[in-house]
Amino acid sequence: MPVGISGVGHAVPPTVWHNDQLAAQGIDTSHDWIASRTGIHRRHIANGMPTSELAVTAARMALTASGLAADDIGMVVVATTSGDYLGFPSTACLVQHQLGLSRAGAFDLGAACSGFVYALGTGASLVASGAMSHVLVIGADVLSNWVDWTDRRTCVLFGDGAGAVVLSPTAGRGIEYTRFYANGALAPILDIPGGGTKEPLSADVLAAKRHLIHMDGKAVFKVAIQSIGSAITQALADTGLTWHDIDWFVPHQANQRIIDQVVASHRIPPEKVIASIQDYGNTSAASIPLALSLAVQSGQLRPGHRVMCVGFGAGFTWAISLFEWGVT
Repeated sequence: MPVGISGVGHAVPPTVWHNDQLAAQGIDTSHDWIASRTGIHRRHIANGMPTSELAVTAARMALTASGLAADDIGMVVVATTSGDYLGFPSTACLVQHQLGLSRAGAFDLGAACSGFVYALGTGASLVASGAMSHVLVIGADVLSNWVDWTDRRTCVLFGDGAGAVVLSPTAGRGIEYTRFYANGALAPILDIPGGGTKEPLSADVLAAKRHLIHMDGKAVFKVAIQSIGSAITQALADTGLTWHDIDWFVPHQANQRIIDQVVASHRIPPEKVIASIQDYGNTSAASIPLALSLAVQSGQLRPGHRVMCVGFGAGFTWAISLFEWGVT
């Protein structure tokens, strides 16, 4: 049974921090330094808003676009690594309740910035198997709470947001290809070392800021380019498609230099790249669905277009999906 996206939505907090505002807060940086190294000009910051609130807003927009009722949804999958609670309950359960999806199951999926593509493939499998007719998939993160705002190597990168899609049976090609990858040996290059069972939260952990994001930027940059590249090569080989067959390339929005290098290395037509990083920064699991929703709003992404999405993130994880947009 082909499975496609029947609705899409997004949400971002109203508070916007421009690059110059970060410098004004005493961070050793400037607009030119950030923009030249990342492509980011501004980002939205939750400023106390929980992840579930953004997820619910994005989901409502996606549900409205799909034309489905609450009782039609059989499962809620929330891709996040910055849920409302540490451990439990899941953010998906909070979203399920707030949306009134009383017949739906709910669970969180943790694959960091690859989370949405992981969740997309997982949700599509549930529909394709016949286990349920419609699945709500959300990517949502509020990583501003886990950023060291004195570390210019990481704090300039992240923004907060959510994106959501509804997966339904389709008369079109739908989701044609999905593949997941991981390499746990690379876990130390991007992690939050303290606060879990390995290194429980303590005064020492807080003092050393080990409950915040730690990143080896050079290593992540190199691995991201390699992993995206290998996933693209494999996907094209497996499907027999070329860039002539693909209308849009939507990569995880982590760093414009990563996107540019991948585009150049794989001869991807630049006019086929959808990017939102300039205005939103790295919104982690929200990155790809946010970009998709914005592209629909702008009229770029239209029914019948074939899309390639690639995510990568901590774990180390990466994932790729190819699908036809909007034929239900």
